[in-house]
Amino acid sequence: AEYMGQAVRYDAQLVGVRVTRGDGTQVAANGVNLANALQGIAASSYEAKSGEQIVWGWEVKNTGNAPFPAGTRVVLCAFGWDNMNNTQTAVPALKPGETGTISVRMNAPVAVAGEVTGRSVWALVTDRQQAIGPLLPASVIAVATCMETPSPLPARKQPHG
Repeated sequence: AEYMGQAVRYDAQLVGVRVTRGDGTQVAANGVNLANALQGIAASSYEAKSGEQIVWGWEVKNTGNAPFPAGTRVVLCAFGWDNMNNTQTAVPALKPGETGTISVRMNAPVAVAGEVTGRSVWALVTDRQQAIGPLLPASVIAVATCMETPSPLPARKQPHG
């Protein structure tokens, strides 16, 4: 296929990460340590309450020479956890040189006690299953919210001697 007289080349670059709570409150921007995110699944993690709804967004630049085709989406390709809301989502039709946000709504893993880390790896693919650009990592540390203080044990009666 051709675009503007050239052979079509789809490509993308990860340029930022944006995390918001389910209510739209932004909690991290161009962060979650972008340098680590570019290294892959060892990305820095966002810390969330157990089961909290978040929106994980990757800022992606179209570095190819054609717009992303209709039907391009981001799909879960590795890891994940039980209560993820989506395993794929549509991608904006970015033109060459444009940057846009690809967002996936998810719930943090459920932590019964302590912390649980949920990692997932996503891929940007065309409607013909052609991969575009790098893998997109997401990592969430879920922290148990049960902070109940146990009641003290009843005092033992001392035997009289």
